[in-house]
Amino acid sequence: MTEALEISPVPTTQLAHLPHLTLSQTQKDLIAGSLAGFIIVITGHPLDTIKVRMQMLHTGFFKTTSSLIKNEGTLALYKGVGSPLYSTPITTSLSFATYESANRLQGIKPGQKKTISSAAISGGLSGFIFATFVTPIDLIKTRLQMEGVGDHQKTTKLSTMCKNIVKTEGITGLYKGLTMTWIRDVPSLAAQFATFEWSKTMVNKHYGEGPVSSLVAGGLAVLLAWIVAYPQDTIKTRIQCARVPMTNIESAKEIYRTGGFGGFWKGISPCLLRAVVTGATRFIAYDKCQELIGAKKHH
Repeated sequence: MTEALEISPVPTTQLAHLPHLTLSQTQKDLIAGSLAGFIIVITGHPLDTIKVRMQMLHTGFFKTTSSLIKNEGTLALYKGVGSPLYSTPITTSLSFATYESANRLQGIKPGQKKTISSAAISGGLSGFIFATFVTPIDLIKTRLQMEGVGDHQKTTKLSTMCKNIVKTEGITGLYKGLTMTWIRDVPSLAAQFATFEWSKTMVNKHYGEGPVSSLVAGGLAVLLAWIVAYPQDTIKTRIQCARVPMTNIESAKEIYRTGGFGGFWKGISPCLLRAVVTGATRFIAYDKCQELIGAKKHH
């Protein structure tokens, strides 16, 4: 008869000497930002597709949505999702990590309150880094979203689209719209982070600290950020989708010629709806992820 194997528990004094994983503050910021970025893509991409179609086709929200679903199927709302799905966790993590690093350079520790001005400075720097990395991703996503309008069968793989752009336009073709993306994201993220810190402080003051404050502050922050950024985003979209090279001025003139001043705001309704949804989930996801991995310490 086989004797039962008896396993004795490892004394806690021995467990204390076992190697354990340690992460730097920047690594923790990157992990939290990556998880938040993944959530942003899943929740917001369909509305982003509608926004891009409205910017390029000059149609209304309901007509754009119903036409897209009727002619191309419901899954067409996720056209181009591969590009941000693979990359947004990275770019969002870089954005948050840059923001937190810039705060530390200003002498602000993790979990410590930021002033509106310090948040705006850190957010602006974050926007510059974010725009630099996101431009090729945005270009590929936008072209995939505009591909085969009204054609259910027309789809191109992410890798194929990338290869086609490099083949026909060179590596620099991936960076079409870079300048306008900088002009979009530097003031946008400055406004976003400053608004988040201010509104979260106000909500905490009146209702106490908790998940609701991140939800409300996050929604307001991204909402304002897109209002600041939207005309630039429309100009950028036109540049990236143009069949021939187009400057920022040429793009702006073309938009005004075909749609007047309102042309710069075409697609703003799904964009703002998306901003509220993703903004709320982005910041609460980031805060919760920081807490889970021990990146957030209150002082």
